[in-house]
Amino acid sequence: MERLHESYSEYNDYEEQRADQMMDEYKDRYRESRASEDSVRDMFASLRGDRGDLQLATPRRLPLTRGRERAVRYGLVRRR
Repeated sequence: MERLHESYSEYNDYEEQRADQMMDEYKDRYRESRASEDSVRDMFASLRGDRGDLQLATPRRLPLTRGRERAVRYGLVRRR
């Protein structure tokens, strides 16, 4: 019984480490995509020049998927 408890504990530790690793990878990918979006936004802003009255169309609001809902809940992304 003790060996079973030890194996279960090791499995839980492994799963927690894997979850942390996956969350870190998700955060890194999110940061990279935000940086890419910001650079594209800056590029288009530079093309507009003095035309500050020109507004880019805002995307329509999409329903939250289960994964995005969790990301919003944990503060990884902002709700649009």
